[in-house]
Amino acid sequence: AYTGEVFNFAALRDELRLQGHEFRTASDSEVVLRAYLQWGERCAQRFIGMFAFAVWDARRRELLLIRDRFGIYPLYYAPIASGLVFGSEPKAVLAHPSLRSEVDLDGLRQLLSFAPVPGESVYRGVREVLPGSVVRFGEAGLSSWRYWRLEARPHSDDLPTTIRRVRELLECSVAGQVVAHVPWCVQLSGGLDSSALAALAARAA
Repeated sequence: AYTGEVFNFAALRDELRLQGHEFRTASDSEVVLRAYLQWGERCAQRFIGMFAFAVWDARRRELLLIRDRFGIYPLYYAPIASGLVFGSEPKAVLAHPSLRSEVDLDGLRQLLSFAPVPGESVYRGVREVLPGSVVRFGEAGLSSWRYWRLEARPHSDDLPTTIRRVRELLECSVAGQVVAHVPWCVQLSGGLDSSALAALAARAA
């Protein structure tokens, strides 16, 4: 089960073809699946994009829940007596008859303080896959690990270097995100940021 976009799927597809994989579609979904077959759960470290997906590995009898680096796409789960329930939002998880829609004290604190706790939801027993994380569930139980985290580093560049570097990063990011197997568009709010992104996208197209 997969949703999202992996922007560097074309380069990954070329790499996987060199490893002997054959593709029947032009979609990034098939690249994600083939990448898992090649590299296992560490395939997420190679993905640049926004995504959330689940893989049932019948060989290992394990379920893997994997979320993008910044957690753009949500992914929730809840352990139950007979296994694990997961979905893209809490109400999908709570639709299972084994779970009750209950807000506990910690959830109430989150609601009233508008300060969400990473990895938790407001509902009792429902958890969130952390950004840049893999949740593994199988016969050995439930575990998770972080494959990526944002690192803070000192900024020592002067203003002209900073301006040049930010522009380079924006151009690289936009050029990577206009690569798609379907038509794309830009939604403009009229602000400076979306107008700048639209101009960079038009240049990269």
